[in-house]
Amino acid sequence: AAAALDGKMAVVRYLLDNGADPNKKDDAGSVPLHCAAKFGHHEAARLLLSRGASVDIAYFHGTPLHIAAYYGKASVMKVLLEHHADPNKVSEVLGTPLIAALSGTSEGLPESISLKCVKLLVEAGADVNSTNPDTALVVVTTYGLTDCIKYLLKAGADPNIPNSHVWCHANTNRSKLWKKKACGVTISFNFSNSNYIKLDC
Repeated sequence: AAAALDGKMAVVRYLLDNGADPNKKDDAGSVPLHCAAKFGHHEAARLLLSRGASVDIAYFHGTPLHIAAYYGKASVMKVLLEHHADPNKVSEVLGTPLIAALSGTSEGLPESISLKCVKLLVEAGADVNSTNPDTALVVVTTYGLTDCIKYLLKAGADPNIPNSHVWCHANTNRSKLWKKKACGVTISFNFSNSNYIKLDC
């Protein structure tokens, strides 16, 4: 896993040639392919897959595709999707890979990178209306990603699907949330918790 993390191809190849199991999990449950995905080492990912790494192997945070999407590693995402990674697999922590790609912006991922990842997933068959736990539109509105909102709407996202809960906590910067109105969408969520704000736009 350490070699995959550093992208040291010669070391990865040597270990695999000498019987290393590409699907062996560490104490956290991750495998070398998760490490390659996180740090954008697409060549290491391709090598691991060619030697039997499971493309959809998962741990608490999700599959390698979830990890690559969350960290905006489009080059690794392409490799994983070429090897038929499931763009709709649900993670306990990150939801679907589509939600993961959008959520990465909360850690500083630029929207342009997130949008690139979103497009890869949608083109690979990601369900833009999946509710695991909320739709992509609910999540993207929370983060105020207007370009992603426009793309998702054009890709068939339904703005009227009820959400399971609202992500917009009362301390959220509402100025970012109003931007969805510019796309011609009325935001109408049902609220069951007084800690969440109503979006009167």
